[in-house]
Amino acid sequence: MSPTIKILIVAIASASYGTYGYCILKKWKAEDKRGVKPNEGQTRLHLTIIALGSTGIFFLNWFFFRHIGIYAESIFFWFGLISFGGALFFFLSFFYWRYIEENLTVEDFGKRGSTYYKRNKYDLAIRDYDKVLLMDPENFGAYYDRGLAYHKKGDYERAIQDYDKVIKLNPDIAMPYYSRGNAFKDAGKYKLAVGDYDKAIELDPENDMFYCNRANVHAKSGEYDLAIRDYDKAIELDPGDAEVYFNKAFACENWNKKEEAIKSYKKFLAVVENSLKTRKIITYVKKRVEELGGENV
Repeated sequence: MSPTIKILIVAIASASYGTYGYCILKKWKAEDKRGVKPNEGQTRLHLTIIALGSTGIFFLNWFFFRHIGIYAESIFFWFGLISFGGALFFFLSFFYWRYIEENLTVEDFGKRGSTYYKRNKYDLAIRDYDKVLLMDPENFGAYYDRGLAYHKKGDYERAIQDYDKVIKLNPDIAMPYYSRGNAFKDAGKYKLAVGDYDKAIELDPENDMFYCNRANVHAKSGEYDLAIRDYDKAIELDPGDAEVYFNKAFACENWNKKEEAIKSYKKFLAVVENSLKTRKIITYVKKRVEELGGENV
């Protein structure tokens, strides 16, 4: 076989191997951006192919070019050796990662789950919280955090189940009732949501968020008088929350309290931050004040 054909065979094999490795790495990178962890079985298969491919190219180089001049031999020999060494390093890194994974503690999985949650990678966060609960089935913090992740995914039923577990393990904390109330609200179960907000307020009557969200549910249910009462309480606890004034104004409009709606809209304009994000809503509020018969603002 002529040296030219040998070089062509090695070049095609090397190019195919390199393209395969590049495509796999690109695929894993894209999956990581989407928060998808590579399938373990497929990962093993790809790593095996990469290792065997590197080994094959190494020996192909050695077999074809061992009798060619020193210059050509050194080029292909070291190219094959580097390919083999890189694949071996990649292969050993995978098993080292598995070793680290298997030796993580409850705290490690919890921290990593929180990091995934903050990065909006809810599936990965849930997977880590699952591991926490396998190691510590009574860890109410993991149930709560997993409930939040399910809620973000729109899986309200599973979120509620996790909040139920938290409340069973620790019935005297307000936040799980509040979070379960939010899940009920988003699932359209307003009566159950109000019941949980009631309990949260009973346990922590100084938290303005609880009143604000209960008011929002009352408003959705058409109970504007109850909504306005809760908005007033939320404003009393936190007078600087612009959103509450806006929501109260909307409730007042629907309950035919125009003067009170105008006052609330004006208060909203006084406390809202003037930015690009709020400019449209500010314009809308000014227009509503004029339409309701208030003075120009």
